[in-house]
Amino acid sequence: MSKAHSHSVFQICRNEKLVSPKDGKTIVGTARCNKDLLLGLVEFWCPETNTFVFPWGEATVSLEDVMILGGFPTLGESVRRPLEGKLVKIEEEMYMKRLIFSRTKSKKASHECWIKHIMEEEREYEHVAFLSLWLSRYVFPSLSETAVSKQVFPVAIHLSSKTRMVLAPAVLASLYKNLTLLKNQAMYSREELTASGPLKLLQLWAIERFPSLGPSIPNTLKPGEPRAALFHRLNAKISLPLVRSILRLPDDFRWRPYIADLKIWAHPSYYKETKFLAFDCSDADEALKYFARCLHTSMLVGIDCKEVYLPHRVAMQFGYDQDLPASFPVSSVLWENARFAVLPRSFQPCVSVRYFNWWTRSKLAQKAALRGIKRNENRSSPSVLAKRNVEKCPHSNEFGVKKPRD
Repeated sequence: MSKAHSHSVFQICRNEKLVSPKDGKTIVGTARCNKDLLLGLVEFWCPETNTFVFPWGEATVSLEDVMILGGFPTLGESVRRPLEGKLVKIEEEMYMKRLIFSRTKSKKASHECWIKHIMEEEREYEHVAFLSLWLSRYVFPSLSETAVSKQVFPVAIHLSSKTRMVLAPAVLASLYKNLTLLKNQAMYSREELTASGPLKLLQLWAIERFPSLGPSIPNTLKPGEPRAALFHRLNAKISLPLVRSILRLPDDFRWRPYIADLKIWAHPSYYKETKFLAFDCSDADEALKYFARCLHTSMLVGIDCKEVYLPHRVAMQFGYDQDLPASFPVSSVLWENARFAVLPRSFQPCVSVRYFNWWTRSKLAQKAALRGIKRNENRSSPSVLAKRNVEKCPHSNEFGVKKPRD
């Protein structure tokens, strides 16, 4: 765990200013993320489905992306698991230590002060203190921009007690929440916009899925380095118009970037070349269980939020043919009763005929709606005019990439 996270993708940059070229709004971010890439992606974000609705289809950051790019597990105990017995006393001690910092000149347990305290004074709860800093600074940066958050203490204490915590859903819930907040601010607010959360993970996802948005020559991985190290400290010179044009091109999107072998980095073991795998949650293969969680429709439980997770809307990202995602309750199929399948790397996913037909009708309806918007353009408020190119979220997917499969 510690070795993997020594190359953590969640880097913090204090008060980085991102300015929208469209209306001059300032976005203050806590992650060093390309401003044009962030603004371009937010335009296509749909809060109702937690997906990006591009002109050619629907895609999203999935649990598999968080698991592979961030190194966070999809199995384990909830981040909201309560503390019991002696662990409660440890939490009380951490609260007291944090309270001491509130009486200092900075009035808060800043990361710098916390690090100094760990290195010079803390002995008894050094591990918990370190994990609290790591969680606040790199895993859940939106909880507190520059201070150690008391909300992470229970998670840190569980981790220090060797309890496996399911961090991937919590991280993804945080990302979904902050994308929605940023989208709503961009749509309705004229005030300074605040971008926070694991935005570096979002940028990595975009580079993996849209190679044209990333550097032309990635880094060479060294033994033991995670996949995210491919793009460590590399920047591509991209502008907002270029980002928009690339995001609108279906041919530039990679549905399954993790099935390919890279030098030093091998594809996940559950992706076989030609073999079809079928299994359930009782299977002994741990890797299959981790992947199964990525396929299961569920409610993502975060430290301070809950977000819906709908992988069936982006079936082609997992190698499946895309059909109309019927509306059904989250977790309508219990995890214990579900059976899963992993399609081989050689399989080329497509869309069903009825899906393709729906997509065609959807595009015609969308064009008619856009014509109506243009007719009312002169009567619209500035905040609405600034977002003319934001795609409306459909009740289903839109995929026009390939010929449908019978």
